[in-house]
Amino acid sequence: MSMAKKLSAIGVVTAAVAVGAWFTVPYETSVVHATYAVDLDTPELAAGWADDVFIAAVDSQESAERDADGLLYTPFRVTVTSTLQGKVGGDIRVVQEGGDDPVSRERVVFDGATALEPGKTYLFATRLSGPDGWHVLPSNFTPVEVPGGATDPAVSRWTSAVTSPKSQDTVHPSDVEKASDPAALYRQAEVG
Repeated sequence: MSMAKKLSAIGVVTAAVAVGAWFTVPYETSVVHATYAVDLDTPELAAGWADDVFIAAVDSQESAERDADGLLYTPFRVTVTSTLQGKVGGDIRVVQEGGDDPVSRERVVFDGATALEPGKTYLFATRLSGPDGWHVLPSNFTPVEVPGGATDPAVSRWTSAVTSPKSQDTVHPSDVEKASDPAALYRQAEVG
C-alpha cells in the first residue's frame, strides 16, 4: 500500500472516530420541584415520620434504578454504625430520589436535594419501602453530615428528637407499620 493510501485510510478512521464522538447523546437534565404532604424540616418532624433514624457511612453509589411506579432512584450502599430509632442495622441500601438513567439518557435532579457522597458519614431519617427493599431518603430531608459519627455534636438534638417526635396529620402509615412481619422487611433490605 502506498504512503498516500495509508494516510488517506488513517484520515478516514480519524474522521469516523471524531464524528462518532461528536454524536454522543448528552444527558437531558430534568429539575423536579416536588411538593410533599409532610414537613421534614426539623429533627422532631423527621423522627415522627421516619421508620428509622440512624448514622451510617456511605460505602458506594450504585447505578440508578426505577421503582415499580417508574420513579428514578439512586441507591447507595451504607454501613449503619448507630441506630437512634427503629430496627435498622448492618449493611443496607439507602436510595435518593433522582439520578442518571443511562437507557433514556435522562438526569433527574430534585431541587434542593443534597447528594450523598461515598466516604462520608451521615445521619439519616428514612422509611423502609417494602416492595423495593430500600430505605428511602426523600428529597425534602437533608441528610446531616456527622464526621464524628455518634459522638458528633449534631447527634444530640436528634437523640432528643427521637424521644419526643412530632406527628403530622398528613402522614400515611409506612410499610413497616402496615406489615404483619416488619422483621421480614428489614431482612429484605439488608445487603447480602
